[in-house]
Amino acid sequence: MTNTRAFRTLSLSVVAAAALTLSACGGGETAPEESEAAPAQSADSGEAVPTAESTESADSADSSADSAQSRGGDLDDARTAVQTAEDENGGTAHSLDFDDNDLWEVTVLADGTEWEYDISTDGSTIERTDEDTEDDADDQRELDQAEVTLIEALETALEDTPGTIDDIDLDEDDGTLRWDVTVYAEDSGDEQEIDVDAVSGEVLDSRTDSDDDDDSDDDDDD
Repeated sequence: MTNTRAFRTLSLSVVAAAALTLSACGGGETAPEESEAAPAQSADSGEAVPTAESTESADSADSSADSAQSRGGDLDDARTAVQTAEDENGGTAHSLDFDDNDLWEVTVLADGTEWEYDISTDGSTIERTDEDTEDDADDQRELDQAEVTLIEALETALEDTPGTIDDIDLDEDDGTLRWDVTVYAEDSGDEQEIDVDAVSGEVLDSRTDSDDDDDSDDDDDD
Protein backbone atom coordinates (compact mmCIF):
# COMPACT_ATOMS: atom_id res chain seq x y z
CA MET A 1 0.00 0.00 0.00
CA THR A 2 2.83 2.30 0.89
CA ASN A 3 4.57 1.62 -2.45
CA THR A 4 1.37 2.37 -4.35
CA ARG A 5 1.02 5.78 -2.68
CA ALA A 6 4.64 6.63 -3.33
CA PHE A 7 4.25 5.70 -6.97
CA ARG A 8 1.15 7.89 -7.29
CA THR A 9 2.93 10.81 -5.63
CA LEU A 10 5.90 10.43 -7.99
CA SER A 11 3.59 10.26 -11.04
CA LEU A 12 1.78 13.42 -10.00
CA SER A 13 5.10 15.22 -9.55
CA VAL A 14 6.24 14.18 -13.03
CA VAL A 15 2.95 15.31 -14.57
CA ALA A 16 3.11 18.65 -12.78
CA ALA A 17 6.69 19.24 -13.91
CA ALA A 18 5.75 18.42 -17.49
CA ALA A 19 2.81 20.81 -17.34
CA LEU A 20 5.02 23.60 -16.06
CA THR A 21 7.52 22.93 -18.86
CA LEU A 22 4.83 23.00 -21.53
CA SER A 23 3.40 26.20 -20.08
CA ALA A 24 6.79 27.88 -20.16
CA CYS A 25 7.37 26.85 -23.77
CA GLY A 26 3.89 27.85 -24.85
CA GLY A 27 4.16 31.28 -23.24
CA GLY A 28 7.40 32.18 -25.03
CA GLU A 29 7.35 34.24 -28.26
CA THR A 30 9.36 33.47 -31.33
CA ALA A 31 11.80 36.31 -32.17
CA PRO A 32 10.91 37.91 -35.47
CA GLU A 33 13.25 37.17 -38.29
CA GLU A 34 15.48 40.05 -39.42
CA SER A 35 14.00 41.82 -42.39
CA GLU A 36 15.86 41.16 -45.57
CA ALA A 37 15.36 44.77 -46.58
CA ALA A 38 16.95 46.13 -43.39
CA PRO A 39 20.56 47.25 -43.90
CA ALA A 40 23.27 45.28 -42.18
CA GLN A 41 24.59 46.99 -39.06
CA SER A 42 28.03 47.19 -37.64
CA ALA A 43 28.34 45.23 -34.38
CA ASP A 44 30.44 48.05 -32.85
CA SER A 45 28.72 51.26 -34.00
CA GLY A 46 25.22 50.12 -34.92
CA GLU A 47 25.55 52.11 -38.18
CA ALA A 48 24.34 50.72 -41.49
CA VAL A 49 27.06 48.95 -43.44
CA PRO A 50 27.09 49.87 -47.17
CA THR A 51 25.98 47.05 -49.41
CA ALA A 52 27.99 45.93 -52.43
CA GLU A 53 25.50 47.58 -54.79
CA SER A 54 25.59 50.97 -53.05
CA THR A 55 29.40 50.88 -52.95
CA GLU A 56 29.61 50.09 -56.66
CA SER A 57 27.20 52.92 -57.50
CA ALA A 58 29.24 55.43 -55.49
CA ASP A 59 32.48 54.26 -57.06
CA SER A 60 30.94 54.54 -60.53
CA ALA A 61 29.78 58.11 -59.88
CA ASP A 62 33.21 59.12 -58.55
CA SER A 63 34.89 57.48 -61.54
CA SER A 64 32.67 59.37 -63.98
CA ALA A 65 33.41 62.69 -62.29
CA ASP A 66 37.16 61.99 -62.27
CA SER A 67 37.04 60.96 -65.93
CA ALA A 68 35.23 64.16 -66.92
CA GLN A 69 37.73 66.34 -65.14
CA SER A 70 40.78 64.42 -66.36
CA ARG A 71 40.20 65.85 -69.84
CA GLY A 72 41.57 69.23 -70.83
CA GLY A 73 44.29 71.44 -69.43
CA ASP A 74 44.61 73.99 -66.67
CA LEU A 75 44.56 77.75 -67.34
CA ASP A 76 47.80 78.43 -65.47
CA ASP A 77 49.57 75.72 -67.47
CA ALA A 78 48.11 77.18 -70.68
CA ARG A 79 49.55 80.59 -69.79
CA THR A 80 52.97 79.03 -69.25
CA ALA A 81 52.78 77.04 -72.51
CA VAL A 82 51.86 80.12 -74.56
CA GLN A 83 54.62 82.17 -72.91
CA THR A 84 57.16 79.40 -73.59
CA ALA A 85 56.17 79.22 -77.27
CA GLU A 86 56.11 82.97 -77.81
CA ASP A 87 59.48 83.45 -76.13
CA GLU A 88 61.01 80.88 -78.48
CA ASN A 89 60.73 83.09 -81.58
CA GLY A 90 59.18 86.35 -80.43
CA GLY A 91 55.86 85.61 -82.17
CA THR A 92 52.21 85.67 -81.09
CA ALA A 93 50.04 82.65 -80.32
CA HIS A 94 47.28 82.02 -82.86
CA SER A 95 45.91 78.70 -81.53
CA LEU A 96 46.23 76.32 -78.62
CA ASP A 97 45.13 72.70 -78.24
CA PHE A 98 45.44 70.25 -75.35
CA ASP A 99 45.79 66.97 -77.22
CA ASP A 100 45.26 63.31 -76.25
CA ASN A 101 48.94 62.89 -75.39
CA ASP A 102 48.64 65.45 -72.59
CA LEU A 103 50.71 67.95 -74.56
CA TRP A 104 49.95 71.53 -75.46
CA GLU A 105 50.01 72.18 -79.20
CA VAL A 106 50.70 75.88 -79.66
CA THR A 107 50.76 77.66 -83.01
CA VAL A 108 52.75 80.90 -83.07
CA LEU A 109 53.09 83.39 -85.92
CA ALA A 110 56.25 85.43 -86.30
CA ASP A 111 56.68 87.73 -89.30
CA GLY A 112 54.16 85.71 -91.30
CA THR A 113 55.82 82.38 -90.55
CA GLU A 114 53.90 79.79 -88.56
CA TRP A 115 55.60 77.71 -85.91
CA GLU A 116 54.02 74.71 -84.21
CA TYR A 117 55.20 73.59 -80.80
CA ASP A 118 54.41 70.52 -78.69
CA ILE A 119 54.85 71.61 -75.09
CA SER A 120 54.75 69.61 -71.85
CA THR A 121 51.61 69.55 -69.71
CA ASP A 122 53.02 72.09 -67.23
CA GLY A 123 53.89 74.37 -70.16
CA SER A 124 57.59 74.67 -69.38
CA THR A 125 59.29 72.38 -71.90
CA ILE A 126 59.19 72.32 -75.72
CA GLU A 127 59.03 68.70 -76.85
CA ARG A 128 58.86 69.29 -80.62
CA THR A 129 59.16 72.21 -83.05
CA ASP A 130 57.82 72.37 -86.61
CA GLU A 131 58.00 75.25 -89.07
CA ASP A 132 55.15 75.68 -91.55
CA THR A 133 56.52 77.04 -94.84
CA GLU A 134 53.10 77.82 -96.33
CA ASP A 135 51.84 81.38 -96.70
CA ASP A 136 50.10 82.39 -93.48
CA ALA A 137 49.35 85.99 -94.41
CA ASP A 138 45.65 85.68 -93.49
CA ASP A 139 46.41 84.32 -90.04
CA GLN A 140 48.97 87.07 -89.51
CA ARG A 141 46.42 89.70 -90.57
CA GLU A 142 43.90 88.32 -88.08
CA LEU A 143 46.44 88.52 -85.28
CA ASP A 144 47.34 92.09 -86.23
CA GLN A 145 43.67 93.10 -86.05
CA ALA A 146 42.90 91.28 -82.79
CA GLU A 147 42.95 93.45 -79.67
CA VAL A 148 42.28 90.51 -77.35
CA THR A 149 45.05 87.97 -76.85
CA LEU A 150 44.58 84.21 -76.79
CA ILE A 151 45.06 84.06 -73.02
CA GLU A 152 42.63 86.94 -72.41
CA ALA A 153 40.02 85.12 -74.51
CA LEU A 154 40.60 81.95 -72.48
CA GLU A 155 40.10 83.84 -69.24
CA THR A 156 36.82 85.29 -70.53
CA ALA A 157 35.59 81.88 -71.72
CA LEU A 158 36.36 80.24 -68.38
CA GLU A 159 34.53 83.00 -66.54
CA ASP A 160 31.51 82.14 -68.68
CA THR A 161 31.94 78.38 -68.22
CA PRO A 162 34.39 77.24 -65.51
CA GLY A 163 36.22 74.07 -66.45
CA THR A 164 39.31 72.84 -68.29
CA ILE A 165 40.64 73.82 -71.71
CA ASP A 166 40.29 71.75 -74.86
CA ASP A 167 41.31 74.21 -77.57
CA ILE A 168 41.16 77.78 -78.87
CA ASP A 169 41.93 79.40 -82.21
CA LEU A 170 41.42 82.74 -83.93
CA ASP A 171 38.94 82.83 -86.80
CA GLU A 172 36.94 85.30 -88.86
CA ASP A 173 33.30 84.45 -89.52
CA ASP A 174 30.86 86.70 -91.39
CA GLY A 175 33.18 89.64 -90.94
CA THR A 176 33.53 89.11 -87.17
CA LEU A 177 36.95 88.30 -85.81
CA ARG A 178 36.61 85.98 -82.83
CA TRP A 179 38.33 83.45 -80.67
CA ASP A 180 36.64 80.03 -80.83
CA VAL A 181 37.11 78.36 -77.44
CA THR A 182 36.15 74.85 -76.34
CA VAL A 183 36.19 73.90 -72.65
CA TYR A 184 35.03 70.93 -70.58
CA ALA A 185 32.47 72.25 -68.10
CA GLU A 186 33.46 71.42 -64.52
CA ASP A 187 29.91 70.58 -63.41
CA SER A 188 29.18 68.06 -66.16
CA GLY A 189 32.28 67.40 -68.25
CA ASP A 190 30.32 68.37 -71.38
CA GLU A 191 32.08 70.29 -74.13
CA GLN A 192 31.08 73.94 -74.13
CA GLU A 193 31.90 76.15 -77.11
CA ILE A 194 32.35 79.84 -76.37
CA ASP A 195 32.88 82.52 -79.02
CA VAL A 196 34.78 85.57 -77.76
CA ASP A 197 34.95 88.76 -79.83
CA ALA A 198 38.64 89.31 -80.63
CA VAL A 199 38.19 93.10 -80.67
CA SER A 200 35.75 93.87 -77.83
CA GLY A 201 36.43 90.83 -75.67
CA GLU A 202 32.71 90.13 -75.21
CA VAL A 203 31.18 86.65 -75.27
CA LEU A 204 29.28 86.35 -78.54
CA ASP A 205 27.86 82.88 -78.01
CA SER A 206 28.06 79.98 -75.57
CA ARG A 207 26.63 76.55 -76.37
CA THR A 208 27.06 72.84 -75.74
CA ASP A 209 27.61 70.16 -78.37
CA SER A 210 24.00 69.03 -77.87
CA ASP A 211 22.86 72.52 -78.86
CA ASP A 212 24.81 72.21 -82.11
CA ASP A 213 23.27 68.80 -82.77
CA ASP A 214 19.76 70.20 -82.25
CA ASP A 215 20.46 73.05 -84.66
CA SER A 216 21.77 70.57 -87.23
CA ASP A 217 18.61 68.44 -86.92
CA ASP A 218 16.44 71.51 -87.41
CA ASP A 219 18.36 72.41 -90.57
CA ASP A 220 17.92 68.88 -91.90
CA ASP A 221 14.16 69.06 -91.27
CA ASP A 222 13.96 72.26 -93.29
